[in-house]
Amino acid sequence: MRICYADDDTIRDLQLLETDDSQGEAYETAVAQFISVFTEHAEGESLSIDELSDGLNCWYSNLTGNAIGPSWISRSLLSLDIEVSDLAVSDRRWADGAQILTSVRRPTGDSEPLDAAAIYVRQG
Repeated sequence: MRICYADDDTIRDLQLLETDDSQGEAYETAVAQFISVFTEHAEGESLSIDELSDGLNCWYSNLTGNAIGPSWISRSLLSLDIEVSDLAVSDRRWADGAQILTSVRRPTGDSEPLDAAAIYVRQG
């Protein structure tokens, strides 16, 4: 699965930021990137921690072959000053246009396949 986003009417894949630091710092960098691109602050709303973890891990696993454990995800969110409970991420929602796709074609109608369940963000 790739996580895709629109950029000037072109669908692009989000690539994981490189880090030369420890495994923990690599996890934190990945979580920070995912959160900044695919979620936004929303006072009074919440995002399911399971849904967020599933989306993040599908993306991270696809790019690296590894998964990020729930404790690292929670720890990384806390380091970003994002409030987390066992069930939800408080005051957070998917970014405008972010959605789970079940289509196997790119949203532009391009014939190049897009794996099912990819998260797609339409900018603008």
